[in-house]
Amino acid sequence: MCLCGKTQPPRRKSRKPSYSAIADGEFVYVVYEKGEAKAYNRWGRVYTADELIALRQFKSIGRGIHSLKLTSELYASEENQALSLPEYKKAVTRAPEKVKLGVFGLKEINGVPVANDWLWQMDELQLYFAELENIQVLPFRAVKDYADIKAFWDRWVVGFRYEGVVTRGSAGLFKIKPEVTIDALIVGFKKTRSIQNGKVAALRLALMQPNGDLVHVGDISSGLDSETQQKLYALLNYLKVGEDREIFYVKPMLIIEVRFYDIYKGQRPAWRWTGAEYKQLPERTFYSMKSPVLLRFREDKTFCVSDLRVEQVPEVPARASGWNCCLLSKR
Repeated sequence: MCLCGKTQPPRRKSRKPSYSAIADGEFVYVVYEKGEAKAYNRWGRVYTADELIALRQFKSIGRGIHSLKLTSELYASEENQALSLPEYKKAVTRAPEKVKLGVFGLKEINGVPVANDWLWQMDELQLYFAELENIQVLPFRAVKDYADIKAFWDRWVVGFRYEGVVTRGSAGLFKIKPEVTIDALIVGFKKTRSIQNGKVAALRLALMQPNGDLVHVGDISSGLDSETQQKLYALLNYLKVGEDREIFYVKPMLIIEVRFYDIYKGQRPAWRWTGAEYKQLPERTFYSMKSPVLLRFREDKTFCVSDLRVEQVPEVPARASGWNCCLLSKR
């Protein structure tokens, strides 16, 4: 039922737990009024219909709707697959047809605040945007049991590559994302300002290809407390074998276990350890970790292909094995 600004009928808050997919994009608050839609991000950036196709499509809603206020996510998709945040950022300027507006909350209709529960909001939003190509209601459903939850995860996170899910229930809102852990080699530490204070704030990590070449898999700073930073500074300075404009390189002796939730594909630096130094190799296509966190040092691992193999990073992290996720945060 489309209320179109009329007084909403009283409705009890739903006690049903529900799931919705989340996209790897940019949160925006959308205001549609006087025939014009604008999207505001967290930092005050304002997107207009001149920039985004989705905002132009609001004029096609009809149904007696003159104004809306929505919570949404701008993200990119291609061939029914949700894309990563870097791909979204590129699409905004280079391929705007890929940019979608994923709507997940209805705050106001024709000047009337919405008091109805979240499932009602999502049902209502589907009436407005069902036939609009660049505006989509993010996938959602009420769930009854584990089978429902797993089916939702497998379809939207595994199948369509959404970033994760948000759960809503009596305990509140929680975000769940895929989790992967790998063992990676410390090839160096970054030249940050912390070096002046005797601390290492960021590490450069690599994995090993079958032929022994090393390929960059990302940099890590999360999980390094002040004491660890100081100890690493003393140890890694002792192990230094070279440097470039950005990195101090160290002997391949330290391996750490890292947790992350997603990957980005692109051109990555590569090296070969000669026994005395790292020989720079041409860049190659590989993956970089998103939001990696240090878990522990792996003294039981050694500098070899079996312990540092690139195959630790699946093409679609955690999604490849289906229901393998981690509770990330409470919203």
